[in-house]
Amino acid sequence: MRRLIKVTLFCLVLSSPLLTSEFLFGDTLQNLIPGDYNGNGASDIVWRDSSGNVGMWLMDGLSITKSGTIANIQTGWTIVGTGDFDGDGKADVLWRDTAGSVAIWLMDGFSVTSFSTIANIQTGWTIVGTGDFNGDGKADILWRDTAGSVAIWLMDGLSITSFSTIANVWTGWTIVGTGDFDGDGKADVLWRDTGGSVAIWLMGGFSVTSFSTVGFSGKVTSIAFDPSKSATVYAATIGSGMYQTSDGGQTWIASNAGLPKDILSLAVDPASSGIVYAGTRIGVFKSVNGGVSWNSAGSDLLKAPIRALAIDPRHPATIFAATERSGVFKSLNGGLSWSVAGTGLPATATVQSLAIDPVNSDIIYAGTDVLLPARAEVFRSNDGGEHWESSWLPASSKVVAQTIYALVVDPSNPAVIYAGTLNPDIGSNFDQAGAFKSSDGGQTWTGMQGLWGQDHRAIRSMALDPIHTSNLYAASMNGFLWRSTDAGERSTTASFGVRNPTLAIDPTNPSTIYAGDGLGKGIFKSTNAGVSWQHLDIN
Repeated sequence: MRRLIKVTLFCLVLSSPLLTSEFLFGDTLQNLIPGDYNGNGASDIVWRDSSGNVGMWLMDGLSITKSGTIANIQTGWTIVGTGDFDGDGKADVLWRDTAGSVAIWLMDGFSVTSFSTIANIQTGWTIVGTGDFNGDGKADILWRDTAGSVAIWLMDGLSITSFSTIANVWTGWTIVGTGDFDGDGKADVLWRDTGGSVAIWLMGGFSVTSFSTVGFSGKVTSIAFDPSKSATVYAATIGSGMYQTSDGGQTWIASNAGLPKDILSLAVDPASSGIVYAGTRIGVFKSVNGGVSWNSAGSDLLKAPIRALAIDPRHPATIFAATERSGVFKSLNGGLSWSVAGTGLPATATVQSLAIDPVNSDIIYAGTDVLLPARAEVFRSNDGGEHWESSWLPASSKVVAQTIYALVVDPSNPAVIYAGTLNPDIGSNFDQAGAFKSSDGGQTWTGMQGLWGQDHRAIRSMALDPIHTSNLYAASMNGFLWRSTDAGERSTTASFGVRNPTLAIDPTNPSTIYAGDGLGKGIFKSTNAGVSWQHLDIN
């Protein structure tokens, strides 16, 4: 069985080995704080009472070998953690007051050998852990703010030697501890989300060197390839966020640092493979580091579900986002700002699919979902989305497609376009197709009788071999796959068991095809042009 590394890249983060002094974290009152305060290798206990008295028990197993009161500290101050900040092998005490000031006591048994207020940090930030993140033998401090940003202070005793905000992680994830999980002498970060998933980031200073989560489930909605390394594939899901593989599907990692759980669409910059866009239920998110971390792309984009994304192949900073009930939005600067893409689409259109002419990228196609009294149609823009007009079958055709699920443009002959639809049988249209083809840029369409058979009226996904463009694939909602080698004139069909599928073809090796199951069964792969399929163990 293939090993799946289930990884969750949430926010960026840090690493630090779990010292005996690192057990309790958080800006809340702690009555008992363990740590090896006298350096004998056994944990001791610092305690504090309601009057502000700070005391210590030196421990030997279950026995208190010595006890005493160290000081009385005003109640505005709280012990928020411990760590060996000066590297002397003895735990020190980390404090914070209600105004945000941070202070450290350097300890030697019962004695405070040195102390200092280090800085004042706005109260939106909370200390969430300590650990030796850079492996210098001294504890550092891990922070997170209310918006999800994660930061680290590298420490040398009472001095901050370096600091950095590493990333912003979706607030559904919480840092629950630190520890040296891989034994490299540097602390790592332990996470948990609201759904119970547990994840680890292996750290090297300010860098996440590896990451892993336990448990995967999710309905695959979109698959996209890295254009420069086709062994790197991204898979979007509803329920489990984003996954990626760098070895052709043998192992997968979750790439969710900063992402919501429900991802509806994906697009990878054709000119810069580290730039990836994800369409979510609350807008577009962008990664500039190959999915390591994500941030919301543009505050002026409507916070609506993004059903499809398309990138202009000639001008990759131009992106189109298809929304639910709000038409198409366009960005000219890589998602920094957005505006409604022109006029001509129904005012409350749900756009389900997008396709851009690869030769003349001013020509864009948008497939809509039915919104009565309108009907699902294909729209075309000839001016980069400024104006749209219907480019679909007339109402007299009796084609009552409820959704245009898929649009594919032939890269070798962009006048040829394929559309996969849900076109239910209502009696009067019993002889109609579910897949349609235009050979004149969408001016006229014909039903593809060559893609016929069980479930043929519910074509959920279509894909075209980018090298031999007469090789066409279409998959239905209930798991049937059509393979044609003559642009859809004839085909073979078989059940391949992937329901509500999404198809993606390897751009450099088109006999390799990935299919994602939209009902939660994971990802399948074919290396022989769809003849047989292997389930990739992703759930």
